[in-house]
Amino acid sequence: MQDTIPSLPWSRYRVWHGHKILILRSTNFSREVEEIAARKNEFGICIAIEDSENLRDLPSLCRERGFTAVAVADVAQVTPSTRERLRGGGVKYIQLGDLYEDLTRKVSYTAIDAKEIPPTPHHLLADFVRWLVSVILAVGGLILTLPLFFAIGVAVWFEDRNAVFFIQERLGKNGRPFNLFKFRSMTPPDETVWTGDWLKTDWSVGEASRVTAVGRILRSYKLDDLPQLLNVIRGDMNAVGPRAETRRGFEERSRVISGYAHRLTVKPGMAGWGLINTYQNAIEKLQVDLYYIKYRSLRFDLTIFVMTAWQIVRSLVQHSAGAVLRVLHVTDNGKGK
Repeated sequence: MQDTIPSLPWSRYRVWHGHKILILRSTNFSREVEEIAARKNEFGICIAIEDSENLRDLPSLCRERGFTAVAVADVAQVTPSTRERLRGGGVKYIQLGDLYEDLTRKVSYTAIDAKEIPPTPHHLLADFVRWLVSVILAVGGLILTLPLFFAIGVAVWFEDRNAVFFIQERLGKNGRPFNLFKFRSMTPPDETVWTGDWLKTDWSVGEASRVTAVGRILRSYKLDDLPQLLNVIRGDMNAVGPRAETRRGFEERSRVISGYAHRLTVKPGMAGWGLINTYQNAIEKLQVDLYYIKYRSLRFDLTIFVMTAWQIVRSLVQHSAGAVLRVLHVTDNGKGK
């Protein structure tokens, strides 16, 4: 049995199904991972011991109690000879940071705060292929959705006779500004006023009240993002990447969140790891985005793109089926009368 993790990080969690993991409890971070593991029973049984116990007996302890993996905060906790004995007994040896990523699919904020962020991998050929695939997908998507563009444009304009598109400056790779295109889903804002909390990722009360009826539908199916296909074709964005930020939002968050500027080391995207994983605030959003950046690859991009498309299709089907059932229910009630 190998003692290393597999090469597909976004699916690594499957490796731990059925495993009995021993966590060496030594720091607050190890206790945090222990709590997360306890809540995620599908990853197997995780038991923690204090690292003050005799670690030289780890191989014997694992053999006697059936542990198949050992997670530590620092590799120096276990001597090379002990690691070799663990490996010889078929026990996987992993760092707590890796286990945290496997359980949560995001980077630990402890690592971010300590500025232990790995450099963003850049390969010219991979970046060129990523750009080419993004443009091909965007052109194809634009051709397929042109009738939808017209229908949405008419609906947006007809509701309040205001602008069809919402155009706003966003920051791209390395902080390069560009104009992001969206279908307008809200009444025009007062750009000088922000009533929310920059650490939050949900809307303020004032923002939520500005969403139009058509806009609510567009947002439900992510159709308001369709004009970003033009941004992908122009090279402002990729098909997959972190969400593009406003300048003010980025500056405010960078001021209080360590490592936040690392989000700008790659191009933003229409689809992203952050769109298919939940987060509660800007710090968790950064953790999710840095997970994508850390393991960024063409294969990972394709996985995210397919998962995003599946979410949209599933949402459309569910809402359509619900609408049909409601119509049938009303029809049946009418016949009953």
